[in-house]
Amino acid sequence: MPQEARLNDTEPNFMGGLPEGAEIVLLVDGSQVVKTDVSWFDTYLDREFEADGPVSFNFKVLCSTGWTNVEEVARRRFWEHESIVALAVRAGKARFACGTEVPIIRGGKPITVQVEQLSAGDTLSFHDYMMLRNGHTDPKKQVIVRGQGLMEKQKIPAEGMKLYFLRTESGDVIADGIVVLAGKQ
Repeated sequence: MPQEARLNDTEPNFMGGLPEGAEIVLLVDGSQVVKTDVSWFDTYLDREFEADGPVSFNFKVLCSTGWTNVEEVARRRFWEHESIVALAVRAGKARFACGTEVPIIRGGKPITVQVEQLSAGDTLSFHDYMMLRNGHTDPKKQVIVRGQGLMEKQKIPAEGMKLYFLRTESGDVIADGIVVLAGKQ
């Protein structure tokens, strides 16, 4: 059944989020698994629709507990002097806007921090979706979750790039393989 979500592309005021090129995994029409990037939402954001009217679409996004509904999608350009934090863990690399919150393990305790506050020794939740293919739509059976220690963190300028905000029903989304908290605005 298609869900309704609010799409916002009128210079929304949100901090943190996913820069263009951030990879996500979608379940489209309940059966097709698509590994894509956040620019996939441009099709919805660029079309004309009634002001404040909901837009229907039939997809879910992968989160830490499986598939979840997207409640809101917003897009804006990075402001002057805003940065992206590039992270490297053994299993891969990820890029997030400053202000994006991630759940981590630090000193053996689970906490939530903004990506720019990550430090050596922090462990991030990294999802391995090598086995998640079309026809295999249950991520609980197909996706392996592994803790990955932070190896490198680098801040890079992002002015002019697109920044995407996804509010999900579960409160998180997997982007570039790492669990990111959504719904903060």
